[in-house]
Amino acid sequence: MLKPKQNILLTLIHLLLKNTESFTGKDFKKRVKIAGKFHDEGKKDERWQKACQEDYERFQRGEKYGSSLTKVKMRHEIASLTLLKHKNFSEPVKVAIAAHHGKLSHKHSSRWSDNEVRGAAELWEMFQQISENAFPILSSNQFESALKKHYEFAGVRAYVQLADHRASIKENIDPRFQFVPSITPFKYEFPYTQKRPVQEIAEKYADDMLLLLRAPTGAGKTDAALLWAKKQIEELKRADRLVIAMPTRFTSNALALNVSERSIAETGLYHSSAWYVRHQEIASLSEEDEHKERLIHEFARFLETPITVCTIDHLLTALTLSREDHHTIVFNFAHSCLVIDEADFYDDFTQANIQKLLIAARTLEVPVMVMSASLPDASLKLYEDAGYSNVTIREDISDLSRQRCKVASIKEYSELDEISDIL
Repeated sequence: MLKPKQNILLTLIHLLLKNTESFTGKDFKKRVKIAGKFHDEGKKDERWQKACQEDYERFQRGEKYGSSLTKVKMRHEIASLTLLKHKNFSEPVKVAIAAHHGKLSHKHSSRWSDNEVRGAAELWEMFQQISENAFPILSSNQFESALKKHYEFAGVRAYVQLADHRASIKENIDPRFQFVPSITPFKYEFPYTQKRPVQEIAEKYADDMLLLLRAPTGAGKTDAALLWAKKQIEELKRADRLVIAMPTRFTSNALALNVSERSIAETGLYHSSAWYVRHQEIASLSEEDEHKERLIHEFARFLETPITVCTIDHLLTALTLSREDHHTIVFNFAHSCLVIDEADFYDDFTQANIQKLLIAARTLEVPVMVMSASLPDASLKLYEDAGYSNVTIREDISDLSRQRCKVASIKEYSELDEISDIL
């Protein structure tokens, strides 16, 4: 049963372009392989085996099954760690095994008691200590070190979860529910014969870890962002996916459609109502369609799609690490290049949070492109305070003189009703 999961793990690891070993100083691939190999060892526990056998017998009789495993008073991931205590696994491997079903949180702390599995309470105390050591009460200069420490744990945790989930789906008895989204690379080919000035600027300054780009509406910023991402991913090898953060759900929807028309790669959309915008109509056709759409929706939430369009809030919320999936999102963010669009749209409160996001991006070596039609010079301080040096705004001024509208006629009036036809 473990072999397909190990094969999926190897496929996932192969797609990571950023050198995780050089970033953490640890053997990431080895850790993921070990966690993938031993994460289900606890299923050897007699209680789990008995419950599994009872459910299998119900299945053979054509009855509803699964209740015995649901009711069994033990978590097999806890049993895995107690059975393998002599293996002396690294802390990230232990965390990955403990969290591979998303139950390593204070919400599930009651599970981590010696009444369930002998030695569980000791493990819980160890995990609490790891968390306190990685995330102490933060001062202004500790945020970056906490992010780097989290990265070391989050990668193993995220990839074991992802592989385990995908393998379980592929092993489903019902072939209608064996679909998993394809893991595909970023692909984009410039569709025109000649590049516009804003697109040339995006490529020219792609080496900068932070590119501030100001260009008027209609100048071609979307293709400029895709060209910039292509260089980050295919030439500079700084990332393996593109994330585009927008200020609102409405702007996210519009840009996702725009990017989908331009890019060969799959474009994911995620925000609080993306399910209703993109997935609900198809999902309502059948149970099989609902299964597919939910997994595609989840893929975008995790930033697993080669291009993901989301709201800025999605990334900011993930940095809180208040939910299990946030660990995966932040790790995948570290392997992305980030475009922040409509950067002048945000209020002061959100701008302050974006500054924290920029600090995270700089710390995790995520290349960032900020673009807007009216990026003010006064905003340079925000980027300097985020730790970037020698920042400057690159501007496309080639299109500023183009006539965009004209006065067709002038009609004098004294009452509003006189111009109701115009309104």
